[in-house]
Amino acid sequence: MNKKHTLLYLLIIFWFSLNAQNNETEITNNNNLQVGVLFQKTQKLYWENGFEIDYTNKVLFNKRIHFGFDFVTSRLGSAISSNAIKQESYRFNTSYHFRNTKDFKIVPSLNIGYFYADYEEEIFDVLVNTSLIFSGEIGVSYSLKNKLNVPISLNLSTGMNLISGNGIKSAGTLYPFYYQISMLYSILK
Repeated sequence: MNKKHTLLYLLIIFWFSLNAQNNETEITNNNNLQVGVLFQKTQKLYWENGFEIDYTNKVLFNKRIHFGFDFVTSRLGSAISSNAIKQESYRFNTSYHFRNTKDFKIVPSLNIGYFYADYEEEIFDVLVNTSLIFSGEIGVSYSLKNKLNVPISLNLSTGMNLISGNGIKSAGTLYPFYYQISMLYSILK
């Protein structure tokens, strides 16, 4: 190869490497992925604990709309050291963050998912132990990023299962009202 071709190849490689760095910065700035712990208390029933994942992108109304997934189980809550019914909830959610540029945000959300209760004994096999979940929540979120310079947000919410349990058509331990506290850490910012 002559010197012209070598120089041209080096310039093309240099240009692609700079472009890749800019795209990586754009991707990081446009996306926000948070993961964390979730503590849930069902009114007049169990503590259920688990994890939560929350994602947003600048394209989604300037990071106002969020999509997420959470998993809570009484196995990590009330059922750890008792004979409480072992139950799990898997939920996909979408939320809208009002006051998006502020530290303190108001956050309504809708959830859809699946509920399962493990009654453990064969005698209870006749009882319904699964249900769809459709619930609405209203809550607040407070970001510690600006005050303490840590990428953590604290969330507090209350929700209502629109499909609650009656023991005949859906699981009897799926109560209508619940309260949540979560702490999320930003992986992508």
